[in-house]
Amino acid sequence: MDATTQPKTAMDPDREKFVAAVQPRVNKAIKAIRLIGKLDARGSYTSRDIENIFDALGGEISAMSDRLMKGIDGAPDFRLYDGAGDETDYTRG
Repeated sequence: MDATTQPKTAMDPDREKFVAAVQPRVNKAIKAIRLIGKLDARGSYTSRDIENIFDALGGEISAMSDRLMKGIDGAPDFRLYDGAGDETDYTRG
């Protein structure tokens, strides 16, 4: 077994379901993005159209990242510290 080959181990059932679900979805998303990119030959778009496309796609990717990271790390907490190093919770009104 070389350094790039990983030993086969039993996968956690939840992980197995995740992998089975995510791989086709990501591949489908990649294909859809590539199809959008093929529209460049038509030339009937403006720079604002391109900005809107990237804003929409970027917003969805950012939201997905936030959802997935929240599942890993728990809810993010925002804390500021005063000059003395004491924690102040500015998230509550």
